[in-house]
Amino acid sequence: ITYNCSMVVFAKILYWLSLLVIFYTYFGYGILMAIWARLAGKAKMPVRHPGELPKVTILVPAYNEATVLGAKIRNCLNLNYPRDLMDVLVITDGSDDGSPDIVRAFPQVRLIHSAERLGKAAAINKAMLTIESPIVLLTDANSVVNPEAVRSLVAHYSDEHIGAVSGEK
Repeated sequence: ITYNCSMVVFAKILYWLSLLVIFYTYFGYGILMAIWARLAGKAKMPVRHPGELPKVTILVPAYNEATVLGAKIRNCLNLNYPRDLMDVLVITDGSDDGSPDIVRAFPQVRLIHSAERLGKAAAINKAMLTIESPIVLLTDANSVVNPEAVRSLVAHYSDEHIGAVSGEK
């Protein structure tokens, strides 16, 4: 069998490119991001003065979260943020485990309950229609929010080019 030299070269190039893509997928991207982060340095945390703090709504979508919902609400109510600038809204989408009753035990927390289960995205969309604050902090019922998280997150919005901020679990 005779091989065309150009086909052998093409096959070798294709082989090495394929290996390179696989390496980049598993290792290269992480290495590149680590280098970029090191070169960029730590960004200075923006600071907002207390008089400049915006109104914030903490949105907690919950489906059958009765085992953690009370602790979650207490966590939200104990965050280091002025109470008059912070609303807590829990939406229980199709919950049938008593979750709505747990929320009702906290009069300072708003509840939206839907007997029909439409899913988390639909619940969030429904809740967003009722929120008037400029900033919404979305958090799961089973996660604990650091007491300083709201202040840290809203500080970034002092830059008008910032449209979203993410925390870390």
